[in-house]
Amino acid sequence: MRWRAAHSSKLKGEAFMLYYTPVWIGIMAVIVLGKWYERFSSNDYLLTGLCLSLPCILVPLVLARSDPTEKHTPIFNRYIIKANIFIAIISYLGNHFYTHYFYKVLGMRYTGPLAEGKGWDINHVPASMYAMTHVYFMSYHVLVTPVLRATNSLFTSRNLKLTSLVVVVCVVAFLTAFAETLTISGFPYYTYPDFYQMLTKGSVFYCTFFVVTFPWFYRMDEDPTDLWPIGRVAMEALAAMMVVLLCADIWRLLIERFGSLPIDVPYA
Repeated sequence: MRWRAAHSSKLKGEAFMLYYTPVWIGIMAVIVLGKWYERFSSNDYLLTGLCLSLPCILVPLVLARSDPTEKHTPIFNRYIIKANIFIAIISYLGNHFYTHYFYKVLGMRYTGPLAEGKGWDINHVPASMYAMTHVYFMSYHVLVTPVLRATNSLFTSRNLKLTSLVVVVCVVAFLTAFAETLTISGFPYYTYPDFYQMLTKGSVFYCTFFVVTFPWFYRMDEDPTDLWPIGRVAMEALAAMMVVLLCADIWRLLIERFGSLPIDVPYA
């Protein structure tokens, strides 16, 4: 079973996120458990998101200056930079478009300092959510990659490889979506009319995002002989999000056809 990346730059990028993830999660835990957010304005939320997401790219750039291999590698050839660009694209598009399916189908809303009109927002989504999503998705995708690598190395049969990867991707995607939905439910400015529906239908719907993006992201620079140029990184991220949006709309149509929408939401 192989957990470590074959390419040194990818190995270092994954190692950085392995160490950084407990740091930002710890900071968020202090903010939530200490109820610091009760004193936050919309600008404070945005600043918090930026302070947690920017280290994903800035710290590796600083660390690379003392790394004999990384410092001689062009910036856009470094895995961690490619990873940030890929995640920046899918997290932005996910917030811009995908969030509206939660608005429409599950009645999810941001309230309080995050509500529309009380701060910066893009397409009815608070700007701070774009920043926070970046660090969340960086951790999810980079840390799931070794799991998929290990799974892929278990079998020599192509059919067994594919089957095991499909199973693991689906399980990990659902657990990720469910865990985030459950943990964020205690945040008072993230509301929805039915907790059970959000935890079940919402988690299943949310996991379709990761079912697409986890294996798509895993492929990037996995083969040391096929390193993705920055243009391909952007194109692959955009292609992945097209599949995600197609899945989201199919899910919406099925709910409208065989289920019912909880409330009449003005956002399409």
